[in-house]
Amino acid sequence: MPRLDHPRITKGDAVHALMAVYREDSAFLNDLHALRQPYEGLLTRMAVDMMGFWTRSDVCPTQYYHDVVRYYNNGATDPLPSEFTYKVELQPYFDALGALAWKWKIRAPWAVLVLSQYDIFDLLKSKGFPEEVDIQLEQYENIYPWPVPLPPLEIKIPAWAAILMGKKKIEIEIARRLEQYEKQLKETGLEGYPSSIEKHARWWYEHYVGGKTYKQVAAKFPEALEETIKRGVWKFSKLIDMRLK
Repeated sequence: MPRLDHPRITKGDAVHALMAVYREDSAFLNDLHALRQPYEGLLTRMAVDMMGFWTRSDVCPTQYYHDVVRYYNNGATDPLPSEFTYKVELQPYFDALGALAWKWKIRAPWAVLVLSQYDIFDLLKSKGFPEEVDIQLEQYENIYPWPVPLPPLEIKIPAWAAILMGKKKIEIEIARRLEQYEKQLKETGLEGYPSSIEKHARWWYEHYVGGKTYKQVAAKFPEALEETIKRGVWKFSKLIDMRLK
């Protein structure tokens, strides 16, 4: 069963792909590190405190997301506990990130949030936290705060079925039900996951940050036609909500 394209998740993947290209640029990293350096102590404190908050809190990501939305929209209680009051001292850092994002053509509503998240992840890694965390299959149900297109697919395998059918027949039956479930998901409007996000991110970077014309980008990536690159860059800008004009 191949991945499907959920618009909000795919947008996040596209932003991540673009940030990966940015982080290959030593000049961008130098600017970012120089900006972050005066605030590393506070950022590290916040990163460690946030990990502690998530470890001891019984708030799932979905609930936390909605609490944050209510906080900013109608003045509800701040979802972060009182020990995070020091975050106001980081406002100059966030302002500087906004200026950096503008300089480097990252002109999207998500720019400051994403750049600060990458800084925090970098600091957590420097403290020994793992880069990736294994997520059990059942935990995916609450991983995103948006409505799910369908209820979970539940398959029960009685002991007698395992005894009488054997592993191979059960795997065939599971595959059949997964195929039916995928068909139902597609009927909600989901399509196949785009395979060209990483390529489009690189083309976008070469054109907008590198200042290359589409013809020059095509010369660097001869596997694609100039018009294909132009169309890919346009689609990528739309996908990541980038506002460069």
